[in-house]
Amino acid sequence: MTTPKVRVIWRNQEVWRFHARSIDRATAEIETQRHLGHPPAPVGSHVYFGEELLGIIRCVKRQPFNRYRLVYDPPREEREETEETEAETAESPKESSEPAGPYLLASLDLDDRILAALTEYFGGPASTSEVSAATDEELLAIKGIGPASLQDIRNAIAGLD
Repeated sequence: MTTPKVRVIWRNQEVWRFHARSIDRATAEIETQRHLGHPPAPVGSHVYFGEELLGIIRCVKRQPFNRYRLVYDPPREEREETEETEAETAESPKESSEPAGPYLLASLDLDDRILAALTEYFGGPASTSEVSAATDEELLAIKGIGPASLQDIRNAIAGLD
């Protein structure tokens, strides 16, 4: 039996697949084997172990001997709550302006600067429902989000409908 590989997904494309030297779930870090170049693991990428989502990459730390540590934010527990509310809405369908399903912002085609600002503001990977619930004034108050960025965010979320 082979051990599952760690996969890094960026904008719905697999950019890197490797066998981890170690995975520490307590500190949310993955150490790579020796790698000659910088790993293609952009901040905001989804990281999987086999088919299990470990989280979203927060930073990449260089280690001795051409190794790297991928530090990730685990997925939020609110997904369970979202699944329960989706089950309730499936029983009684209603008109909604929100997109169906919990999408992480990192899966949208937004500029990295915008994703970083929103991730910092929400204290970790944010879902489209969280950002949709925020008012324009709240989003414009975030450092690095201006009127053009706000329009990009709203258009990307509206494109999920």
